[in-house]
Amino acid sequence: MPYDVGYVKLRFPEHAKAIDELASRSESFRDLCFDFESAETIMRKWKASDAPDAQKRYNELSLLADELAQEIVVLLDGASVIPFGKPTPKR
Repeated sequence: MPYDVGYVKLRFPEHAKAIDELASRSESFRDLCFDFESAETIMRKWKASDAPDAQKRYNELSLLADELAQEIVVLLDGASVIPFGKPTPKR
């Protein structure tokens, strides 16, 4: 199934390659990217709204988007660590 992480790559361009690599192998990361994009999209709608509770909803979604962004960065930082292989025995 195709996935779209373009929005997350726009928000974190310095991690574009790591985003593609992690998204290619992790469904939970792809879901996280989708949730982040959705939260920011809805947040922008509340910011433009004249509804009585718009500011409250905007603040809630802003907090959620910040938490999701932090989680994305943590996962990307963890994915960029290159594990060392087992040392080869000396002969």
